[in-house]
Amino acid sequence: MSVSAVVVTYNAADVIAGCLGDLLDAADEVIVVDNASSDGTPELIRRDFPAVRLVEAGANLGYGAGNNLGVSHASGDIVAIVNPDVRLTRDALAALVAYVCDRPDAGIVGPRTVDDGGQISMSARPAYTPGRVLAVYLGLANRWPRLAYGDMPERLRTAQAPLDVDWLQGSCIVVPRRVYEALGGFDERFFLFAEDVDLCERAGQAGWRVVYLPGACVTHGGSSSVKRAHRISTRSYHTSPLHYFRKRGQRGAVWLLKAGFVVELAIKAARRGWQGRRDSAAREEAHIYRQTIRDVIRDSAANGL
Repeated sequence: MSVSAVVVTYNAADVIAGCLGDLLDAADEVIVVDNASSDGTPELIRRDFPAVRLVEAGANLGYGAGNNLGVSHASGDIVAIVNPDVRLTRDALAALVAYVCDRPDAGIVGPRTVDDGGQISMSARPAYTPGRVLAVYLGLANRWPRLAYGDMPERLRTAQAPLDVDWLQGSCIVVPRRVYEALGGFDERFFLFAEDVDLCERAGQAGWRVVYLPGACVTHGGSSSVKRAHRISTRSYHTSPLHYFRKRGQRGAVWLLKAGFVVELAIKAARRGWQGRRDSAAREEAHIYRQTIRDVIRDSAANGL
């Protein structure tokens, strides 16, 4: 079966070359959707990667909408969704594709993911619950990881065989096109964050397996696009979970998360505000946290979901 790789970019000129080099060696077709980068990403692709199909969105559509646009231009039977700062080890994509081709019940498959230091990342996670979300956002998971991840870190560390999981991080996933289209792709009302959770949950509800494949390995250095858009990413990081639970009719979860996020953001704003007496960057971060508090409080169904 043919494989189309889709990469959504936003100011990723300094990291995308390695990713595209890996994908051109592994996929039948590589499509880049550029979300209005201002750092020369489109120019770099046109100059250095003429074999890549470049789709310029003309605006920052967000992660889910960008991928949906890319898939609409793809011709492959299998779709690989890959972040621009991901590097694929040899045969990683082939292993993921082989797995979904051999098992018709496999809907979404993701690789073992390691960071730049070689540590295994939490690219597969247990069910998305308000308690687990708050454990991460309030920093409790740093001291008590089981609050957020249960036994998943140990399972990922020791996995030798494929694991069925609740959801996979969208930084690198492989999906048969028939599954992607049956699910309607990503829900575009999520601008950034939690759209991967939503897609995996919908796949599971439709009867497809969501599988972590430890035999395929990639390196993910952390979202470069997120780091470049601190205001946008901070807002989305806090409103996307609200959208996720509101979509499922869990109003109590939404209000619990709102309260927790306001506490978290207020503490961060106070800390950075204190540091900002001598540091302009800290002052700007404090301002972003205060803005996000307002976004969280005002967030409602009228704002997207």
